[in-house]
Amino acid sequence: MAKPIAGFPSRTAAVLAMEERGIDRAEIARRLDLNVSLVSSLILNSRGRPRLPSAEYNGYLRVPFVDRDALLPAAVARRTSISDIAGRLLNAIVEDGLIEAILDDETSHASTTEVQQ
Repeated sequence: MAKPIAGFPSRTAAVLAMEERGIDRAEIARRLDLNVSLVSSLILNSRGRPRLPSAEYNGYLRVPFVDRDALLPAAVARRTSISDIAGRLLNAIVEDGLIEAILDDETSHASTTEVQQ
């Protein structure tokens, strides 16, 4: 059962109320005598993860990606997240019609070969 804290029914309620008022996570942690990572976890866990498919989260894609750190230099240089860089890359690939050129696998060649014969 949740314990009241700072006039709120739970830590999560207190953290979310303070964040909504524009108080940064470090200050929330200080005021509530919590660890900053706990504050971040409470905020992120309260939001939940997008469940796909859902009209509310159109445009989001969850994909397995083994080498996320390879995108880190690009993210740092642009002062953004790895997820943002991955999204930008995918959008550029689609917008520039590069899907088949990048994949360049037998699937794309098989249909072309069948048509030519």
